Amino acid sequence: MDVFYDEPRIVAFGGPLLFATTALSAGSARRRARAEAERLAAPQWRSLGGLRILATDRRLLVWFEGAWASVWYAGIREIHPDLSARRVTILFDDDPPYALAGPWVPYLVVLMTTCMIDRLGVDAVEAALLPQ
Repeated sequence: MDVFYDEPRIVAFGGPLLFATTALSAGSARRRARAEAERLAAPQWRSLGGLRILATDRRLLVWFEGAWASVWYAGIREIHPDLSARRVTILFDDDPPYALAGPWVPYLVVLMTTCMIDRLGVDAVEAALLPQ
C-alpha cells in the first residue's frame, strides 16, 4: 500500500535553548510519522472474507467480486501448507502470494498437489513443497 505522510514543520523563535528543544521535538515527531507510514506500507495480509473456490485438474477458480479468477497450477512457485492451522500459503512467479484458511484446506492441498503431479510431474511438486 502506498502511504503518504506530512512531516511536521515547526518554526522556532528565541534563544539557543528554545531552538535546540524545538529542533529535537520536531525530529522526534518526524521519526514517529515516518515509522507509522512505514508500518502501514509494510506488506500485510488483507482478508477478502469467505471465498468460493473450485478446483479443476489445471487450476483453481476463485469467485471474487462477482467474477471467477483463475489460479493456474503451472504458475505456482511454492506451496507452504500448515495443516494443523488449516492454512496454506501459495507463492507465484508473477502475482502476490495467497493465504487460504479454513476447515477444507487439508483437502484442497491434497487435491492441488495431486493435480499438479498429474500435470507437472512429481519433481515440480516436490520443488514447490520443499523450496531450496
